[in-house]
Amino acid sequence: MAVPRTITGLIMAGVIFFAIFVPWLAWVLYLFLAASAIIGVSEYYKLAERAGVKANKPLLFLATSALLADAYFANLAHFPHVIILSLAMTAAIYVLTVDFAGSLAGGSATLFGALWAGLPMALGITILNQKNGNFILGTLFAINFMTDIGAYIIGCNLGRHKLCPRLSPKKTIEGSIGGLVFAQLGALFCWFILGVIKTPLFTIGELFSLAVLFGVTGQIGDLVESGYKRDAGVKNSGNILHGHGGILDRMDSLIFSLPLLYLYLLFFPR
Repeated sequence: MAVPRTITGLIMAGVIFFAIFVPWLAWVLYLFLAASAIIGVSEYYKLAERAGVKANKPLLFLATSALLADAYFANLAHFPHVIILSLAMTAAIYVLTVDFAGSLAGGSATLFGALWAGLPMALGITILNQKNGNFILGTLFAINFMTDIGAYIIGCNLGRHKLCPRLSPKKTIEGSIGGLVFAQLGALFCWFILGVIKTPLFTIGELFSLAVLFGVTGQIGDLVESGYKRDAGVKNSGNILHGHGGILDRMDSLIFSLPLLYLYLLFFPR
């Protein structure tokens, strides 16, 4: 499993790396975020179904697509309208067409799925729309990538004490600490690269602080998704990524980290 996992991870990292630094490949990053959202909500729908909750699939995809389009064309300026309209449509559809026994759970799961798997990627698109958004987003990707590597390497080789066995029996405290240490290495790498290309978007202090925040929130996102998978009785959210499972298995760390980065830039614009 380690070899396919490594190969898949390196291919993804390589494609994203080139897309970040080659201007005419910016569309790859947009496509990556949009595809992650659409595939992610599809995996979420299947998880909810296996957990006994029937979300409305067409509405789930419609709401997610609306969020992505609003992010790309208007930086989520119409976000309240999308949510209100989705809420109204969900209520109407479930009351008129679905057995009342499943309307509350199904309607809630539909809206939550769009927000859980779709909104973070939409926020990523708004970040990408900004000046130097590719480098800002690349900073987050690098830190999260290093966090995952550190947690995996240290956890496999030195892990002894369980982090949260109720949600994820294989994750260890040592692996979690290793992830945070590697996140700092990712921050240092980003600081060096941004200096080389003369685009100092963050101070070294900011990067080290963000690395801690992203390292923690990324691991929380991983644990939360593990809880959802246990509820659904599955090991992986999907099988689209050889060695990694599904998109949600690979992108779960971004579900909390992207909103955090968005809020950080909102209060401390570049």
